[in-house]
Amino acid sequence: MEASPTEVRIEHSVADQRALARGFTFLYALIAGVGLVAALFKPELLLGAAFFALFVAWWAWRIRRAQSNEPWLVVLTPGELRHSRAGVDVRITRAEAGEVRLESRAGPRMRLHLLKVRNPGGGELLTVSLPGRDESTMLEAAFEEWGWPVRG
Repeated sequence: MEASPTEVRIEHSVADQRALARGFTFLYALIAGVGLVAALFKPELLLGAAFFALFVAWWAWRIRRAQSNEPWLVVLTPGELRHSRAGVDVRITRAEAGEVRLESRAGPRMRLHLLKVRNPGGGELLTVSLPGRDESTMLEAAFEEWGWPVRG
């Protein structure tokens, strides 16, 4: 995360994306392994543990296929918001944005921070999940400072 008087940049590098995917895959594979070991002592758990292990393998395969060699990037300037990921580049000017909303939702183990941008007619232009509270707070301050239509 970088901020200057004319730009706020949040980048999630390819290495960070891969490390995060490996971490989640390892965690769920560990849970599946514990389930399989528990099935040795309680055979009625075998079917559930085997299903969960297959699900983790399928999920890891899908993540590997979906990963790109491009960083995930959000760049905010006084006149434009840009979001780039996996070959998709969305650019929204301040004039196109009817409402900018930064939301925080409770999840099972953490909070989810969302950036939502809608046009004046209420149609969705962009919804992005932000890495954390610091990024959300920084973007909200920059939106307000640069005169974007922020809604609470």
